[in-house]
Amino acid sequence: MHALPTRIFLVLFIFSLICPSSLIAAPEQRIALVIGNSAYSSGPLKNPVNDSADMAETLKRLGFDVILKKNVAHRPMEEAIRDFGNRLKKQKGVGLFFYAGHGLQINGVNYLIPIGAKVDKETDVQFEAVNMERVLAEMANAENGLNIVMLDACRDNPFRSLFRSAGRGLAMISNAPTGTLISYSTAPNQVARDGSGRNSPYTAAILKRILEPGLTIEDVFKGVRQQVRKETGQVPWELSSLEGKFFFVPGETSRVKGEDVVSKMPPANDAEIPATEKRPSDVTANEIKRDGRFIAYDDGTVLDTSTNLMWASKDSGRDINWADAKIYCENYRGGGYTDWRMPKQNELAGLYDSSKSNLSRFHVTDLIQLQVPLLWASETKDSKAGTFFFKNGKLYWLRASESTRALPVRSVRVAAAERKDRPERVAETGAIEFFGMTSREITAEIAAQQGIATGLGVIIANVTPGSPADDAGIRTQDIILEVNRTKISSLKDYTKKMAAVKAGENVLLLVKRGHAKIYVVLKGLNR
Repeated sequence: MHALPTRIFLVLFIFSLICPSSLIAAPEQRIALVIGNSAYSSGPLKNPVNDSADMAETLKRLGFDVILKKNVAHRPMEEAIRDFGNRLKKQKGVGLFFYAGHGLQINGVNYLIPIGAKVDKETDVQFEAVNMERVLAEMANAENGLNIVMLDACRDNPFRSLFRSAGRGLAMISNAPTGTLISYSTAPNQVARDGSGRNSPYTAAILKRILEPGLTIEDVFKGVRQQVRKETGQVPWELSSLEGKFFFVPGETSRVKGEDVVSKMPPANDAEIPATEKRPSDVTANEIKRDGRFIAYDDGTVLDTSTNLMWASKDSGRDINWADAKIYCENYRGGGYTDWRMPKQNELAGLYDSSKSNLSRFHVTDLIQLQVPLLWASETKDSKAGTFFFKNGKLYWLRASESTRALPVRSVRVAAAERKDRPERVAETGAIEFFGMTSREITAEIAAQQGIATGLGVIIANVTPGSPADDAGIRTQDIILEVNRTKISSLKDYTKKMAAVKAGENVLLLVKRGHAKIYVVLKGLNR
């Protein structure tokens, strides 16, 4: 193997010194809208612009794609919320909304006050302010599974003397989408302090706690509450409908237990979508550009039609070590899919094209945006891991503790009728896989173990977790007797029947499980 050029090691080392924050990896797609309003004509505030700027910078370090808006008027604020919702719907993952500024409640409805709001009477608010329900509606429409709302907007109402129905602080929100945590800077119907330092006490506490590794989001806000109550006497408050664990910064313990991602929400009546290809049924990816064999879609994916590999349209955005790169790839949620992984060296090599050269002189299609030429691959040996260099098309081995970037990939399922799974392959492997279940011939030995006759069907040797077979309830040791009401006598029979299934068609299986026989439906596969 070639040795990695000294220049590359030097560049990576210098970059890690200059930008240490970029070494924090996000295991899933993370999108945040951060708004800070200070320059009010009535009741100006000192902290919110600082709070929003510091929060945005911290969230970027934590792997969030951040939309930052400061001192925003009504229409730009509405447009930012709409843009946030659209991006969250396309990219999925974790959504986060942070607001610092004036907020108020009228008859139990919370409003966020933009800059320039003209409020002379109570009825003006619904037209001049932004209803908090708008943010929650965008999150619900995105169906992304996990959302975080931080409201540092419980400062005293500057228009209070004009109103009769306004309460103090903000009202409790009771209709947020499932999978949402809402944090207030103080208890509902109470007023929070703006603070005398650069940041409000609430935001300052979040900025401190959010960077602590290994803390669940609940533990983060418990720490925030303890710190703020001790410093000011006010008590930050949370409402939560989360059903999994979320870590802003995964710790070693959480990684070992596999708990560093929490977009692990149970499916919401979408069992018909194969779990290994899970994406919202109402989101259609539209083709936006072609480059030879590559097709770019508006959901941030690029399909290589020659290999049936789908790639993320851009790299991880920050240099990370191999272990974090693996986490990033496996928990990437581009296009709504859940079966992303780290590519192999030969798969990365398949992207290399010496006839192409992007603005950085990397030899790869322009549809895939690479900020560095060196990408991680899945292969490892000893303490090193594979990489591919897009300037010279060579493979290198880099210490797994070093840092470079990752590009997620996934294998696109081909319609069964187009597969090359021919019976002759069965003789070579002794097994065949369809829909995430590996089936084997019932040999005399297996027949004796199961107390059945040979030639009865095929036996399931393995079921991939989250696959269509797993979703349908198929188990290992199940015996498939029929495919679409046609009896199966051998693995070759089974292969022919399954290979004849067209894309989008359901498959009806008669399964023997112990002494029982049951029918199982495998839902049809699309793209």
